[in-house]
Amino acid sequence: MTGGIVKITQDAEDSTRPVLRFAPRDVRSALARAEEDLDGFCYRVAAWAAT
Repeated sequence: MTGGIVKITQDAEDSTRPVLRFAPRDVRSALARAEEDLDGFCYRVAAWAAT
């Protein structure tokens, strides 16, 4: 956390990678949404792989 902002980065050693910035109060809902998106993606991949 920097200056009251939570930063999430894919690769902290690569400064060209995008950084997501959230207020601490928004982190939980952002991560929940990411989990929902990932669940939906996995469901679709599993359905596709089964065909």
